[in-house]
Amino acid sequence: MKKNLLCFIAFYLNLFLAAQQTPLEKNYPFGLGENLSYNAYWSIFKIAEMNSVVDTSSQFVGGKPCYKVDVTANMATMVRVFAAIDEIFGAYIDTATLLPTTSYRYLKEAKYTHDEVSYYDYEKGKMQLTVFNKNAERFETKDSFYIHKKTFDVVSGYMNLRNTNFKKMKQGDMVTVNMFIENDLYPITFTIAAFEKIKVKAGKFNTIKLDLSIPNNKVINKDHPLYVWLSADDNKMIVKAEAKLSFGKASLELKNYKGTKHPVARN
Repeated sequence: MKKNLLCFIAFYLNLFLAAQQTPLEKNYPFGLGENLSYNAYWSIFKIAEMNSVVDTSSQFVGGKPCYKVDVTANMATMVRVFAAIDEIFGAYIDTATLLPTTSYRYLKEAKYTHDEVSYYDYEKGKMQLTVFNKNAERFETKDSFYIHKKTFDVVSGYMNLRNTNFKKMKQGDMVTVNMFIENDLYPITFTIAAFEKIKVKAGKFNTIKLDLSIPNNKVINKDHPLYVWLSADDNKMIVKAEAKLSFGKASLELKNYKGTKHPVARN
């Protein structure tokens, strides 16, 4: 069960990857101080709380102003009896390009911890992955990868998805992109399936429903439906996500929002 729950959390964090080949907005749908809160469910049971937070001030990395964005997942109280898992995905994102300069992942599962930090050098076309060595008490290089000019980590990819200009797209339009899941690259296609009104804990919203198609992997079965609903306003928040996984139905619902850059258009 621990493995399934961890895969569920990892899946939804990886779900927020970008459609970097779609038309993009110049006026970002998010800003400093944005805080979005979610409940994650397995069937009818709440298993985790998730938050997407943009720091209240710009951070400078390598002389470039950056957004500092954290996406966190904390297991619900009743689930901690079986698996006490807390996880943070974060990134410093260049405000000019929305590309990551640095990304990080901190995982705590009971007494087990795993901390990693990645550094991106687009001029050299390389990404350096470092992992914390407990014995040496320092981060050490574990691997390096060749990257292209539009390589996103989980968090910057999520923010780029929201930056897609859906006003230039219509129902049935499709885009295929590359997405990292569990350290492997997969082509993922999303289609604008519908424009729907839905109700979640945060309220009623007009939404853009996306139908995602992804090759088989150890978390997702390609034959199972996978949907994401974005708010049909200028914020393009993820309002809801739903998937039938190999171990049951999982969903994610917006429960609260603060500090949005644009007015929230609730139905």
